[in-house]
Amino acid sequence: MKKTQVFGFFLLSLSASFIGGEASGCTTFDYTIYGEIDKKFECSGHGTCTPNNTCVCDDGWTGLSDIINTEGVDCQISIPAVKGIWGVTLLLAVWGQYKGFGHFVYRWKNFRTSQAEKKKRGIHVSIFKQQVLLACFCFEFLCLPCTVLLGLVRIIFDDERVGITFTSTLLFALAKIGFYLGNFFYNPTILALTLRDGKKFLNGANVDQIIQVYRMATKALTATSILLGFLPFIVFFDGGKLNSTAEAVYLVYFIGMVLTIVLIGLQSLVIAVRAGKMFEASYQATKDEKIRLMKEKVTDLNMSGVKQAFVQVLFYLMFLLNPYAWNLHDYFLPISWISFIILGKKMMTATVREGDSTTKRSAKGTTTLFGSKSRNDDLSYAMTNNVIAQSSVAESENSDI
Repeated sequence: MKKTQVFGFFLLSLSASFIGGEASGCTTFDYTIYGEIDKKFECSGHGTCTPNNTCVCDDGWTGLSDIINTEGVDCQISIPAVKGIWGVTLLLAVWGQYKGFGHFVYRWKNFRTSQAEKKKRGIHVSIFKQQVLLACFCFEFLCLPCTVLLGLVRIIFDDERVGITFTSTLLFALAKIGFYLGNFFYNPTILALTLRDGKKFLNGANVDQIIQVYRMATKALTATSILLGFLPFIVFFDGGKLNSTAEAVYLVYFIGMVLTIVLIGLQSLVIAVRAGKMFEASYQATKDEKIRLMKEKVTDLNMSGVKQAFVQVLFYLMFLLNPYAWNLHDYFLPISWISFIILGKKMMTATVREGDSTTKRSAKGTTTLFGSKSRNDDLSYAMTNNVIAQSSVAESENSDI
């Protein structure tokens, strides 16, 4: 089949999701694109079918679900299980704050001290040039609070769902804004620090070009991801029912996320290859061990992104291509958002130090490394998008990140 035919079929399928198609009853799902799908058991084995072909779920089970609302049609969602998963996510959030909040406070105080000292010398230092610190703010004051609030709402109220109720839908969108803005500020900055540290060994123009392209691509992918986070509002304003609109939103959201993650992975792969070749050529000419170490860091940084993107794509495709999983987003959401918690914790605590051996203690008593006069002290091992990161963050006195 030609590529144009495949693309045409995709557009027709997506367009068809706007013209009809609703779940038919206790024993089948009647989706527009997949058609009628038989269930193995009536009401998935956890409910009773009434004479009007509607499922009445057993205690502890429901069909009310995020975006694809199968209330009255299915009963395969375990309320205690979903609450339990959210509970684990919240416990991890508490653990992450216990480990990382002291570092964040210390980082902020360090910046304010440096800012005050420079102000005395007539130098203005803006927080908007402290990209890593801004990333931490996005996590601490937007992503994390909204994630925790959404978890609490889902645990306390049985009828709260993304795309169905306003509170859950809003918190979902805001948490994703915080997550992707944090990545936007953080990952390009870390790559820039890594490459610019080796700029004296490489072609400066090529390094600047790689950094510029990476920033532009990250900006586009961030904007796309944030917009996708608002798609459930379409379902909410349409009444939160299972219909063609809900199907279309679900498909566009998951297809959009898959494409975004694939592009992020390709972006990381291209950077790893291009930068790797540049460092390798320089190393072969000079045999400088520093160049080899820089190559390893850049390669590890980006190949980690490729591997994580591959795993995430498989995870998303499982829920996209399997119609029986369309109403199981309630399980998918808290599991996938564990990466938010890990990202924030790693961002604020994991530090790799080069150069000056000066160390200071954070408010939590964990060693955090600061004090160098170089803007390129700290290199990070980071991962973009709905993803887990191993990162190092430290802002030196002369840093403009």
